[in-house]
Amino acid sequence: MGIRWIFRLQRGQGFLLLLTASADDESARGTLERVLVNNLDKEDTFREVYLTRYGGLDPKPYLEDYRALVQLVVPKLIARIARDCGYRVLEHFVAKYDRPQHKMICHSLEFEFLGRRKAAKKYEPYFKEIPLDEVSEELPSQVQKQAIDAYVDFIPTLVQRNPEYVEVLLRDTTGLEAKLAEEAELLIGWWKSEK
Repeated sequence: MGIRWIFRLQRGQGFLLLLTASADDESARGTLERVLVNNLDKEDTFREVYLTRYGGLDPKPYLEDYRALVQLVVPKLIARIARDCGYRVLEHFVAKYDRPQHKMICHSLEFEFLGRRKAAKKYEPYFKEIPLDEVSEELPSQVQKQAIDAYVDFIPTLVQRNPEYVEVLLRDTTGLEAKLAEEAELLIGWWKSEK
């Protein structure tokens, strides 16, 4: 429900969603497993890519690793909401990392509203008010079709990618940790510098 409100509050403007969460609470396991199995049964594009990658339609690789299941199904569910709201989804980054008591996931998702004709208005609201009903009902049919096509194109990328361990990236990329720490320092108090 919270993700749907994010899309409504954006009112058709482009935005970036940084999603970081713990994969320790498995209370959604049953729902996520049902979504995966249903997608393997009914979504042709998803099924084809899954079959190519794993050589079969057995969901076992994801059922045995809850964090992998979350990282596959949650972005797919968010992409479905994005489709219904007229957006294209781009996943810039997907990773995982461990904390002493948590198995963490991290996604960087960019949402581009497809109802725009001018790129200069990409980050301006398209709707004057927050749509309270289904946003898709207010979208032109051409935008609805583009959003469906964008969703179909996005789904295979979820099966093909391998989330990286943040710790391994930092260890294996010389200077990356220092560069990121420097960038983080520059962000401290950024709002004060704009006045």
